[in-house]
Amino acid sequence: MRIDTNNELTRVAKAQAPTPPRKPAIAPDMLDMARVDALDAALEATSEVRVEQVARAKALIRDPGYPSEEVVNQMAEVLSRKL
Repeated sequence: MRIDTNNELTRVAKAQAPTPPRKPAIAPDMLDMARVDALDAALEATSEVRVEQVARAKALIRDPGYPSEEVVNQMAEVLSRKL
Protein backbone atom coordinates (compact mmCIF):
# COMPACT_ATOMS: atom_id res chain seq x y z
CA MET A 1 0.00 0.00 0.00
CA ARG A 2 1.27 3.49 -0.90
CA ILE A 3 0.25 6.61 0.95
CA ASP A 4 0.81 10.02 -0.63
CA THR A 5 0.60 12.76 1.92
CA ASN A 6 -0.99 16.05 1.07
CA ASN A 7 0.93 17.99 3.64
CA GLU A 8 1.72 21.69 3.30
CA LEU A 9 4.94 21.23 5.24
CA THR A 10 6.45 19.04 2.52
CA ARG A 11 5.80 21.74 -0.06
CA VAL A 12 7.35 24.44 2.09
CA ALA A 13 10.43 22.37 2.79
CA LYS A 14 11.08 21.97 -0.93
CA ALA A 15 10.67 25.67 -1.71
CA GLN A 16 13.84 27.53 -2.59
CA ALA A 17 14.81 30.76 -0.98
CA PRO A 18 14.30 33.78 -3.24
CA THR A 19 17.39 35.01 -5.00
CA PRO A 20 18.67 38.30 -3.64
CA PRO A 21 18.37 41.29 -5.97
CA ARG A 22 21.46 42.10 -8.02
CA LYS A 23 23.40 45.14 -7.01
CA PRO A 24 23.78 47.71 -9.78
CA ALA A 25 27.28 48.28 -11.13
CA ILE A 26 26.96 51.99 -10.37
CA ALA A 27 24.99 54.00 -7.88
CA PRO A 28 21.27 54.28 -8.74
CA ASP A 29 21.50 58.06 -9.01
CA MET A 30 24.45 57.92 -11.42
CA LEU A 31 24.29 57.57 -15.20
CA ASP A 32 26.59 55.12 -16.96
CA MET A 33 27.99 57.44 -19.63
CA ALA A 34 30.04 54.67 -21.26
CA ARG A 35 26.83 52.99 -22.39
CA VAL A 36 25.36 56.28 -23.58
CA ASP A 37 28.53 57.08 -25.51
CA ALA A 38 28.47 53.61 -27.12
CA LEU A 39 24.88 54.16 -28.24
CA ASP A 40 25.73 57.59 -29.64
CA ALA A 41 28.67 56.11 -31.57
CA ALA A 42 26.46 53.36 -33.01
CA LEU A 43 23.88 55.92 -34.07
CA GLU A 44 26.52 58.07 -35.74
CA ALA A 45 27.88 55.03 -37.62
CA THR A 46 24.43 54.20 -39.01
CA SER A 47 23.62 55.95 -42.24
CA GLU A 48 20.26 57.68 -42.50
CA VAL A 49 19.86 56.70 -46.15
CA ARG A 50 20.11 53.16 -47.44
CA VAL A 51 21.93 53.67 -50.71
CA GLU A 52 20.85 50.35 -52.21
CA GLN A 53 17.17 51.11 -51.58
CA VAL A 54 17.47 54.55 -53.17
CA ALA A 55 19.10 52.99 -56.24
CA ARG A 56 16.31 50.40 -56.44
CA ALA A 57 13.63 53.11 -56.20
CA LYS A 58 15.29 55.15 -58.95
CA ALA A 59 15.42 52.09 -61.20
CA LEU A 60 11.73 51.41 -60.60
CA ILE A 61 10.82 55.03 -61.37
CA ARG A 62 12.62 54.79 -64.71
CA ASP A 63 10.87 51.50 -65.57
CA PRO A 64 7.77 52.32 -67.69
CA GLY A 65 6.26 48.93 -66.87
CA TYR A 66 6.29 49.53 -63.13
CA PRO A 67 3.89 48.99 -61.58
CA SER A 68 2.31 46.48 -63.89
CA GLU A 69 -1.22 47.00 -65.15
CA GLU A 70 -2.30 43.99 -63.12
CA VAL A 71 -1.01 45.55 -59.89
CA VAL A 72 -2.66 48.90 -60.71
CA ASN A 73 -5.99 47.14 -61.32
CA GLN A 74 -5.67 45.18 -58.08
CA MET A 75 -4.97 48.35 -56.13
CA ALA A 76 -7.89 50.12 -57.80
CA GLU A 77 -10.12 47.24 -56.78
CA VAL A 78 -8.91 47.32 -53.18
CA LEU A 79 -9.40 51.10 -52.97
CA SER A 80 -12.86 50.95 -54.51
CA ARG A 81 -13.92 48.38 -51.88
CA LYS A 82 -12.55 50.54 -49.07
CA LEU A 83 -14.29 53.70 -50.27
